[in-house]
Amino acid sequence: YLDYKTKICVSIHEVLKAVTESQTWARLREAHDRMKAEHLLERVTYWSIGETVLLFVIGIGQVMMLRSFFNEKKGPVAVST
Repeated sequence: YLDYKTKICVSIHEVLKAVTESQTWARLREAHDRMKAEHLLERVTYWSIGETVLLFVIGIGQVMMLRSFFNEKKGPVAVST
């Protein structure tokens, strides 16, 4: 009867050990994936900021160029009547 209890205890201990190893592996994997996600978020943020700045620069340049088409030229202009 004692031998049977010992075998059951050893079996339970082995299962618990496997569960502990599985949880440890899952925690390590989660930490690794979290680090990758945070790094990716940082890169996406910088890329988005760069794209926004570029968009504003191009937009301002286009407005300035469009305004230059409608500005009156200063200088001698022949007026025909």
